[in-house]
Amino acid sequence: KKEYGVVRMPSFHFAKELYPMAIPSTFPLRRFAELQFDIIHSHHPFSCGLLAERLSFKHDIPLVYTFHTLLTTQSHYLPAPKQLAEETILRVIRRHCKRSHCVTVSTQVMHDWLRKRKVDSPIQLVRPNVPSSLAPIGARERIRIQHNIAPDEVLVFCASRLTHEKNVDLLLRAVSQLRVHTPYRVLIAGSGLDERELKSLANSLGISNRIIWAGEVPH
Repeated sequence: KKEYGVVRMPSFHFAKELYPMAIPSTFPLRRFAELQFDIIHSHHPFSCGLLAERLSFKHDIPLVYTFHTLLTTQSHYLPAPKQLAEETILRVIRRHCKRSHCVTVSTQVMHDWLRKRKVDSPIQLVRPNVPSSLAPIGARERIRIQHNIAPDEVLVFCASRLTHEKNVDLLLRAVSQLRVHTPYRVLIAGSGLDERELKSLANSLGISNRIIWAGEVPH
C-alpha cells in the first residue's frame, strides 16, 4: 500500500513481549530527498535517532527531538551493570540533544531533568493539546459485560506496558492495602516482560481474584 508523502522503515520483533524495533534501511532513504521534508522529528536517540542525525546533517534539515521518556530508568534492558548502563544512555541522550536544533518536552520536570544533566541545547515546553472526549454511549456497560464486572463493583482501569519502569507493581501493592466495604475490580490492559511476575505478585498479595488481565487490546 503506497502512502503519499510517507516513507516507512522495516521493523522486527526483538522479543515477542516488546514492541517492534525499526531498522534503518537505505532502500526507502532513496526517496528522502525527493519528498523535500522541512523538518526531521525524532522520538529517541537510538537507531532511527542516529539516522535522523545523519539525514539532518546531510540534507541541512532542522532536527527536532521530543524527549518524552526518562530513558535512564530503562537501563535494565542493557546487558551491563546499572551505573554503567545509565551513564551510557545519558551520553547518548546528550549527543542527540546536542545534534538537534531544538528539543521539546511536555512538562517542566523533563526540562529540569535535562538541564540538571548539562544539556544546553534549546528546549521548548510543548504541552499536549489532545482534546479529551467522553466515552461512547454504552461503552462502560459493554466493558463490564465483556469482563463480567457487576454494576455495583467499583472499576479501576489501567492501560500500561507491563514492564519495570511503568511501576504497575505499585498499583497492585496500593490496591492490596484498600480496606473498603464496596466491592471493586482492577482491569489492566497491556502486556510486557513483567506480566508473569506481576501476576505472581497479585497472587501473593491475595488480590488475584480482583485483577482482570485483559492483555493487549487493539486500538
